Amino acid sequence: MKRLVALCIALLALITSAHARAGTPYTLHWFMAEYPHSCENARITLPSYFDVNGTSIPTSEVPGAFAEHPDNSESNEAEAPFDSVLLRWGSNRFHFKVSVRGGDNRCVDALEIVHLVSAPLGLNKPLFDVRREGTAFDGSTDLNLSLEEINPPLARDIVNLEAEIEAERMWLINHAAEAAALSERFDLLQQLETELKDLLTRPLDEIAEVDLDAIFDRYAEVVDDATRAAPAARSCRRRSGSSRRWASGSAPSRRRGRP
Repeated sequence: MKRLVALCIALLALITSAHARAGTPYTLHWFMAEYPHSCENARITLPSYFDVNGTSIPTSEVPGAFAEHPDNSESNEAEAPFDSVLLRWGSNRFHFKVSVRGGDNRCVDALEIVHLVSAPLGLNKPLFDVRREGTAFDGSTDLNLSLEEINPPLARDIVNLEAEIEAERMWLINHAAEAAALSERFDLLQQLETELKDLLTRPLDEIAEVDLDAIFDRYAEVVDDATRAAPAARSCRRRSGSSRRWASGSAPSRRRGRP
């Protein structure tokens, strides 16, 4: 029972601390390219281009990433960092919206590539690969993530807890016979208690020492020698012996203070 209580406490601790312990850093890495005849620059002009599960993520250019190429094309990189507290175990929705400033995208010729990256986990998952030819882009991608990809410490703790639960299950299986024996011993003790209570409700002159010995003999499995020799048992025998002497004709004492 103590082992089960300990497991329950451990599980409660995991659940209550799960949110607090989530802290794996992630970023949305965005590579952008403007082809030679595009009317758009490879620069960002808005504070955010991404939502993660409905939460807007601030976006900024990677310092030194902007480049102008000999063919008059441009390229750049941007990042939108966030914490794994925004992610869910299972399906996650990533939203991306990009458009030329002013809204007229007819002259745009651009490439947008977005990956979900977590350096500590070595994770790099593609989210968007969009060629914009005269259009803006406004779309979403759903991505399933495991608990190991969101909160590795919590995932390890759950694995350890599952191992403890399995060990507890095996302990219960291996000790099933002992449990059955304990249950049988408990039932015998209940019966012994019932017979003793019944014995004590009878008048003293109807109780003989052999009655108590007979009870002890019937429940020898749960009554050891120490119990037989206990003061209460000896007292009961003395009282039962006295009542037997009275019943056989010996007159009780009439001294003051005696019954």
